[in-house]
Amino acid sequence: MEINNSDFVAIIVDETTDVANTFQLALIFRYEINGKPVERFWGYSNPEGHNAESLTETILKQINPILEKKPSKLSAAVMSGQNSRVNVRVRETHPFANFIHCYAHQLNLIITQATSQNNHIKIFFSNLSEIPVFFSNSPQRVTVLDDIVGSGLPTAVQTR
Repeated sequence: MEINNSDFVAIIVDETTDVANTFQLALIFRYEINGKPVERFWGYSNPEGHNAESLTETILKQINPILEKKPSKLSAAVMSGQNSRVNVRVRETHPFANFIHCYAHQLNLIITQATSQNNHIKIFFSNLSEIPVFFSNSPQRVTVLDDIVGSGLPTAVQTR
């Protein structure tokens, strides 16, 4: 396995909900081979719960078999939320792990909180987010949009 040839490994863990509204954790490994960064999607896991114990158990179940020969190999874990209990529990097995919190999620939370305080801004962003929905619900509208603009609208994705 190529990850064994890398001196250091980072993991990216993010929470998501699938189309069936099932809570999942997505896990990605990031490391370097011959001086080039490599990123590998490892998979989705379904924790038993949303608490620190369940999240830690699920993360360690995925990473320990890969890092068991060198637990000091884990150098960073990027997580969307800040849950120090998960950090502490992972550090018990991987003492050199540093935790970095995803600034894109933090920025989104800040903007969402700031814009929710003004009704005019809330209405503006609500209307703006409905534009892709309006076009995607009708193949005829998509055709007209493609003729006028030359491309379709990107699909809207909800961000926590």
